[in-house]
Amino acid sequence: MPRDRKDTLARVEHGELRAGFTHHPPEVDCHAGGPRGDEVAMIERLAAKLEARLVTTCASEAELVEDLRALRIDIAAGAFDGQSPWRKRAGATLPHSRHSGRRFLVPPGENAWLMRVDRLIASAELSP
Repeated sequence: MPRDRKDTLARVEHGELRAGFTHHPPEVDCHAGGPRGDEVAMIERLAAKLEARLVTTCASEAELVEDLRALRIDIAAGAFDGQSPWRKRAGATLPHSRHSGRRFLVPPGENAWLMRVDRLIASAELSP
């Protein structure tokens, strides 16, 4: 069974999910008084499935990746796809959209957390 280096899954379940978003309309709109869009809705469903309170922030891609690496956020959404250069600095989920290949990023080394998110993506439980 995969393990987390810093127990992200254990902390998030029934706790707090810290999500970061980068402005990339229409999937993520950070200029509408808080993050909005399809990817935001998917993260909201993730938090609900995990019975976690969702805390959100908006920042640049580079800032979000640094926040993931420092474990200040648990998941990042925005302009990340299979070709994203940021995949080398963070964990990447399965594609959550068959049409665009878009992925979420998670902290590196948090393998149990990554597996849990991947399972929810694969089951289509997060789909709009």
